[in-house]
Amino acid sequence: MVKTSLVMEQIIAGALLLGFDRFYSADITLLAEDFVKKNPSYELKDLDWKCIYRYIKSKNGEITLKDGLTMESYIPEESSNLRKILEQIAGARIRKYINALDIEEFVLRKINKHIELSESDIQRLYCDKQQEILKILDEKGYLTRYWEDDCIYDDYRITKLSNQGKLRLFKIDYAEELTRFIEELKSMRYDTSLLDDFLLKQDLELPVWSILNVEALDNFCKEYDRAHLEVGASSVYYERLKSQKGSIFDKNGKKIMQDMLSVWDDGHCIYICHPNHIFAGAKPITKDVREIKNINWNDIDIEKMFRINDYKTFTLPECNEAFKYVHSRLGHQIMQEVKKGNKETAVSYLAIVEKYHFDYEDYYLVRGIIRGDYKGYSISFNPEYQKVIPQSVWDKSLRFSGYEVPNTYCLKRKK
Repeated sequence: MVKTSLVMEQIIAGALLLGFDRFYSADITLLAEDFVKKNPSYELKDLDWKCIYRYIKSKNGEITLKDGLTMESYIPEESSNLRKILEQIAGARIRKYINALDIEEFVLRKINKHIELSESDIQRLYCDKQQEILKILDEKGYLTRYWEDDCIYDDYRITKLSNQGKLRLFKIDYAEELTRFIEELKSMRYDTSLLDDFLLKQDLELPVWSILNVEALDNFCKEYDRAHLEVGASSVYYERLKSQKGSIFDKNGKKIMQDMLSVWDDGHCIYICHPNHIFAGAKPITKDVREIKNINWNDIDIEKMFRINDYKTFTLPECNEAFKYVHSRLGHQIMQEVKKGNKETAVSYLAIVEKYHFDYEDYYLVRGIIRGDYKGYSISFNPEYQKVIPQSVWDKSLRFSGYEVPNTYCLKRKK
């Protein structure tokens, strides 16, 4: 990609326009690095500073305006004041950059470069405007200040970034990675409000993906006894259905599948759909999250399922047709992945949703999730549904005739 070239004196003009009445090469370097990072189609060249040198001087590495000049000084040969001249030197792109510049971020980065500062360092290396920002950063908890060797004299007071300050920079530098990680956590139904506390305990100098990973967060929660799931969410436990010779399932496996797919009550029906189409909030299955390990069974959006319209409805007590649909849909998805060579990650899910009628309205309950992989099927029941599965022929008869209605179906649930 061909880049547009700008020159360093435009950055110097920008620094003066920012209100830096004195600054050093470190300031210019930081501004230049930040500009190129935020404007990747541009490059900065250190050419002759012939325009800006008419108005600045440099002594012992410190750059200031020449004696007698202020931003409002009138320059007769240019028929303009100095501010307008500097704006012209800076150019439109640099002016746009400095107008949007986060001064707090700039000062945080400058402190981070210096690692730690004495009071004399601050007076010497930080202009008045930057020192005002230091006070704001200190109030926000982004700085740590202490006296070296317990000395009470100001000259021995040390200033450095606090963990909160380092975290602020980490969030800026890895905004995209953080967004992706937060979406991953939401899909897994983790409590994302833990993230700041978690990051404050990490070594933020490590590679970003060694910090932003679920295992590290789990370890943090265990060490500090923190609940990691969002309110209402719970872990999903799957039971592997076993097969027997000549049949997909053994006796127990058949019963479990029947428990999931049979319609027990007159007027009820079940819908079979992808979990992403029924659960509200973040999708439980994404490119980064391929397994459903946690879910909030009650957090559903039935209108989303109807809107997407990729589901099948079943109303019969016998579950044969429902299972044929499950077997066909999951089997096709799994075989597609196996053919691609993704045998170990060939996993797919379906959610089973039951509709019931109460107080003249329709309500919905997720019965559970069916998980399919190349080894077969696993089932996870919603505990609320599992406790009302009929356990005998007599129970089934009472249920379908309407003589018995479990309390689970006498609730007005969120739709």
